[in-house]
Amino acid sequence: MSDPPSSPRARTPARQSLPSPQFRRLVAVLLLLVGVTCWLSFGAANGLSRLSLAVALVVLAVSLIPAVRRAAGAALDFLREPSPRTANWSAVGVGVAAAILLYAFAAGQGRPFVPTYHDEHVNLIQMHMLARGRLWMPPHPLADFFETFYVFVKPVYAAIYFPGASLLYTPTVWLHLPYWLMPLLVAGAVVGMTCRVVTELVDGVAGLLAALLLLSSRTFRLVSIMLLNHPVMLLAELLSIWAWLRWRGRQQYGWALALGALLGWAAITRPLDALCLALPLAAGVLWDLRRRTVVRRLATFGLIGAGMIPFLSIQLIANYGITGHLFESAVARYLAESHFSLGLAPVDPAGAPPANLLQKKVFYEDFLVPFLESHTVETILPAFYTFRIPTILEVDLPATILVIMLPVGLLALTDLPRVLVWAILPVFLPTYAVFPAFLPHYALLVSLPISLSLILGIQAVAGTWRGQRQFIATVLTLLVTSFAVTALPGVGANDQYGHWPVMVAVHTLLPRAIQAPAIVLFPFHPGDNPHEEPVYNTDVAWPDDAPIIRVQDLGTARNRELAQYYARTQPDRNVYLFDRRDYSLLALGKPRDFLARLTSELASKAPARPAP
Repeated sequence: MSDPPSSPRARTPARQSLPSPQFRRLVAVLLLLVGVTCWLSFGAANGLSRLSLAVALVVLAVSLIPAVRRAAGAALDFLREPSPRTANWSAVGVGVAAAILLYAFAAGQGRPFVPTYHDEHVNLIQMHMLARGRLWMPPHPLADFFETFYVFVKPVYAAIYFPGASLLYTPTVWLHLPYWLMPLLVAGAVVGMTCRVVTELVDGVAGLLAALLLLSSRTFRLVSIMLLNHPVMLLAELLSIWAWLRWRGRQQYGWALALGALLGWAAITRPLDALCLALPLAAGVLWDLRRRTVVRRLATFGLIGAGMIPFLSIQLIANYGITGHLFESAVARYLAESHFSLGLAPVDPAGAPPANLLQKKVFYEDFLVPFLESHTVETILPAFYTFRIPTILEVDLPATILVIMLPVGLLALTDLPRVLVWAILPVFLPTYAVFPAFLPHYALLVSLPISLSLILGIQAVAGTWRGQRQFIATVLTLLVTSFAVTALPGVGANDQYGHWPVMVAVHTLLPRAIQAPAIVLFPFHPGDNPHEEPVYNTDVAWPDDAPIIRVQDLGTARNRELAQYYARTQPDRNVYLFDRRDYSLLALGKPRDFLARLTSELASKAPARPAP
């Protein structure tokens, strides 16, 4: 019986138009050479410790033993095609195991389980406001004493960040959970969803390998117990891709609504990252709807828009309440006031923003100006070559030698889902060109497309030399696994997370050394680290409700305003001065005692009046 015209075998003659095996091999070799060039250009030594190289050579030698290779190949083949149910439960198991491992890594290396970054403190303040149903609070009568990084104290008291991450983390406040627990659960969910999405895109082995690659990222391990927006954005990215994959199966309206809600959540978490995600997914939806009726297209995009509305409404309300303008976010206002605007422009040496606090001035000159100087028309392309692209590869690959496999992975972009997930990377690079700063954890957004490219590189090389498919796939998979495993702490070198003595002292030692309720003043001296800023009242939505109120030391004259206010409103508080240089604590008595002391100091400094 002849095959029907629509069957695959009936279309076999059309394959004659495909490239010949010899041509594919030539292209694969050229792409591998491009990968070698990229490796040599973007940091050939990164990740190549003696241990990782030694383990890789041992794995290569052992995998050349036929019996071992066949057993490993059979085990990998067994894992490649899990049922949907098995894939789902495997992802759950991977996520739980990842959360446990991430906690063990952090605890085993003695990481401080206290907020350290400015961003963490800001998110904690925002979480307490959201827990009370507020996006901002009225200005404090002593607003200047509460001025700090990334917080507005005038005309309202508010965190400047988009509220998407804090919305997810708000149960931490309601349930009185340790601040690091929900970030840890989110990080575990990110690893589990990475496994599930890549399993859907490639196969079960690819999903497990992608999860391991993410765990091998030092930067991902760093943020796994931190209250930052980036792991939340990663989760929103993965869930959005999953919702799109579910939608395109039957194009059900419910999944379109879910996709819109997830994109809306992403948009109020990290808008620039959300744009990098939304553009490829929007292209995918348009492509899948190309043969549908106009009514179907309008209904689908209408539901996606409807899903976004609740989240965008929250952002618009926050914009208007904090900046007074519906379409100006608090972040945009803060960046403009800090002279850290988007775009490419020469740095004006005289353009330093006015700063009431010395630490803000130091932060601008030492931290922000170098980013601005590398973000001009003349410097942006060299910065991509020397810093941005190497940073991405170092963050998202356990060893940059693996970049050799990324270009050849293009040969395995054989369907729309793979293409669109990969497309996040080329959209990310020019989109982030408008932003002067580029910190390592920004690169986590493209961990998925880079891992996918690496895995597809293995598949492409194995598929090009079909006679050795299993041999090549097995050896390359084991080699990539060896690099990922030797990048884990405890196996290779432990992670270096920086030193945060002031923040550890403020969050752990200070509460035990003082008698609450209290007020603690924090002076900033030349030479102090502006990245360690203790003046955040992170356990309340309103500073005066804090058991320990943290304020800036503004000098004798201004401090009298502080003493007068609390002598009148909360006279039972104990006042202290904390010196971040030696962690010493000076007791200043009650607010009235502090006021008398300040008055005496001012009187002693006043010039003597001439005798009549």
